[in-house]
Amino acid sequence: NVHVDFTTSTGEPNGTMRADSGRYNMHTSVLDGWGHVVITTTSGERLETPQLRFNQATNLVSSDTAFVLTQGDKISRGIGFNADPGLKRINCLRSCRGSGLVTSLPNR
Repeated sequence: NVHVDFTTSTGEPNGTMRADSGRYNMHTSVLDGWGHVVITTTSGERLETPQLRFNQATNLVSSDTAFVLTQGDKISRGIGFNADPGLKRINCLRSCRGSGLVTSLPNR
């Protein structure tokens, strides 16, 4: 089992990653996780995917497989993504779709 703690540039906790298996390459600073990979942020977002790569040098997580991102009542799905470990900025690569609760629409 793999467990990784993510932190911000100032050292504050940012989230965790858990995976069934993983491998860290010390020369490239890249962590590959596979199996049931889950990132949970300190603000409650949750990303699930069967495979994930974390590049410590660029501070990016990415995958080319299916993923599900839960952000409160909003659920996003797709195939492949790039994101920061805190899941503040996520770029879905293909078959992107989402659903969620709409509480109000702006009046025009």
